[in-house]
Amino acid sequence: MISVETIQAEADVISLHLFANSANEHFFNRDFFKKLKKPVLFINVARGSLIGEAPLVEALDEGEVIGAGLDVLESENPDLINNSFAWT
Repeated sequence: MISVETIQAEADVISLHLFANSANEHFFNRDFFKKLKKPVLFINVARGSLIGEAPLVEALDEGEVIGAGLDVLESENPDLINNSFAWT
């Protein structure tokens, strides 16, 4: 198994494929993105609760994440018309 620190130092792409529970809710947060050593492509095809949407947007704005592909959002039944994150 690869450590989180190794992923933050070496990854070009981070693709999430894991279950959600209370221990990993918002695991991918501002602190995680700030510790990336180089820009990454971030993909979430797992659960929306694993990432914080606002920290992901900040990481995109700061260039820590160069692109994001999200199969799910934090609210898994979002109101896309009124959800500004969906239109960012």
